[in-house]
Parts: sequence; C-alpha cells; structure tokens
Amino acid sequence: MPPAGGWIDVSESGEPTGFLRSNARFMAPVGLNGVRPRPDLGSLREAILIGVNEAVKYGLTAIHVPSADRDEIKVTQELAAEGKLPLRVTLLPKVELLDHAVRLGVSSGLGDERLRIGAIKIFSDGSLIAKTAAVKEHFEGEAENSGILNDPEVFSGQIMEANRAGMQIAVHAVGDRAIEAVLDAIDAALRDTPRVDHRHRIEHGSVIPRGLRDKAKRLGVVISTQPELVTRNGDGFQASLGDKRMAYTYPIKSMLDEGIIVSGSSDCPLTYCNPLKGIWSATTRASENTGKPVTAEERVTVDQAIRMYTTNAAYVGFDERRKGTIEEGKLADFTILSSNPYAASADEILKIRVEMTIVGGKVVYERTPLGAG
Repeated sequence: MPPAGGWIDVSESGEPTGFLRSNARFMAPVGLNGVRPRPDLGSLREAILIGVNEAVKYGLTAIHVPSADRDEIKVTQELAAEGKLPLRVTLLPKVELLDHAVRLGVSSGLGDERLRIGAIKIFSDGSLIAKTAAVKEHFEGEAENSGILNDPEVFSGQIMEANRAGMQIAVHAVGDRAIEAVLDAIDAALRDTPRVDHRHRIEHGSVIPRGLRDKAKRLGVVISTQPELVTRNGDGFQASLGDKRMAYTYPIKSMLDEGIIVSGSSDCPLTYCNPLKGIWSATTRASENTGKPVTAEERVTVDQAIRMYTTNAAYVGFDERRKGTIEEGKLADFTILSSNPYAASADEILKIRVEMTIVGGKVVYERTPLGAG
C-alpha cells in the first residue's frame, strides 16, 4: 500500500539509484520529495484512495503518513469531508509546512475523526542499505564513507522552531551519528522551551547503542521502528556494519526492556504494510534470505510485538485514550483474524488472514462477505 500520494522517502529498505546516492549530499531533505515529478491532483486523489483501501485489507484501522505535502493535505481533507477514508489518517507534514500545520490546528485536529495533523517530519540522514546513514565509524570496506549528515544547524533549528510551536516532532535518524545529533538538538529545544509530554519521535532509530538509548529515555523520546527491515535487509546491515555494531542495530528488545516506548511501523511501500508481517519479523528476526536469526537476542515476545502495533502505536500518536485497546469508552476500531496469534507458531503467524476490519463500528473490509459461498 503506497502512502498518501503514492510516494515514499528514501529509506532503509530502498536502494536508491546511483544519481540519488551520489548526489544525496546536495538534497535537503535526503528523500525523493522534490525529485520525482509530482502527480496532478486527480492522480493524487486516485493514489490515496487506492492506498487507504488496500490498507484496511491488512487489518489497519489507522495510518500515519510521513512527509505530507500541501497537495496531499488538501486532497486528504477533501476525501475526509466526503466520507471516503475507510480508516483514520494522521498526516505528518513536511517541516517546510510548519506554519501551515500550526494554522490547521495542533490540538484540535483536522477534519473529523478520520483525519488529524500529527508530528512535523524532519530528516537528518539517509539509509543503511544505501550506506548514506550518518554513522560514527565508516561502513565496512569503505574507509572514506561514514554516511551523510544533513546540516545539523538546519535540522536543529527546525526542531527548535517546531518544539516552540507546540508540535510533536518526527525525525528520520538511522545512524548513530545522526541519532546523537538529533537527541542533542531535542535536548537543546526542550531546555529552550520545556514540555512535559512532547513525545518527540525518532523514525527508524536503527543504530542506537546503550548510551544513546539512555539519553532518548531521559528526554522522553519515543522510537517508531520497522521490524520487517531487519528480516528483509538484516544480512545487508551485517555486511555494512560488522558484528560489533549489529549488536545494537534495531535493538528492539533492549529498548523495550529499558523502558523506551517503541512502536511498530512498516516503511510502506518499501515493505508490506502488513502488521502481522511486522509481528513475525519482531518475534523471529529471521533473515528472508538465509532463515537464520539476525541478532537473535533482540527478538521479542508475541505480546510485546502486538503491543508495538497497538497500544504503543496509539501512545506515539497521542491516541492512547481512544485507541490501542478494545474497551468501553474507546473507538470501535478492531480487526478480526483467522486465528489467534498468541497460540500460533512463528510460521503460522504468517498464515493468519484478516477476516474483517472494523472502524468506528462499521465494517470497512471483509475477506469473505457474510452469505457468500
């Protein structure tokens, strides 16, 4: 399922073209926005409709759309007003739209219950697979390459401004050098304008040793990560980083055990937007190439993985009072599965099917409609 508009930022799981990698240092942010031709509003509308209607087939009742631009916000607003969003959408505007996002409303939300403005999206570095993530030590076999760090003065200023505006911040940070710079910038922003419950986010948080994890926890930073990137690309990460750094690459179990809020996400469409695949990836960390676990000690339990995609995801989006669990007083958003993931083996989790997706008490997807067959 493509995100709204069908575009995606250069990310962990996508090997950019030679042009993008060789010229990434001249791009701000490191991403495809502004490089790929933009669709007209009609094509954009069609792409968003395809995306949201595919998402509910995977059991998703809500999605976050990163780096939303002005056109994507406009078209998604129109679809919400027309009642054509089958699930709840939170838009994460590009940082260039900070003033626009503030005018749309920080706390009051946007549109109806189907559409909200969330965090401001900022970039600090590139990706592991492309070897453009900003790391402290060079990539294996490339002595001159320690990735690309966007201008810290620029993204630190963006973080400062967004925090002053009362916005939540979502910063793409993959390598340990980038994560350190981002945490330093968040620290400075919070000293400038203290906020008790900001829930500033790091997107990916891939190469994150204990010291940086401790700082993230102290600052109240949450991590939005993608377990499927480990099972899909873990062998490549191993080759790029070596054994020492792999011990703290996507250290999901360690972060959860240390009390950091970690939510599961997909990086779709570069991975599937299937939370069951993410749950399988988090619990097995099994390489899709070799079948062997990638950093086996960082596997989590099924319960921990499910919570990453439910209660933790709701918390990261300031939605824990209305979403994340099925209980009285919360939204009637839930998914019916073909079997119980708690009772399934790892292989069986991948075979579980979404039978029905319900949003606001309304069936928005049904694999086999009642009475059929």
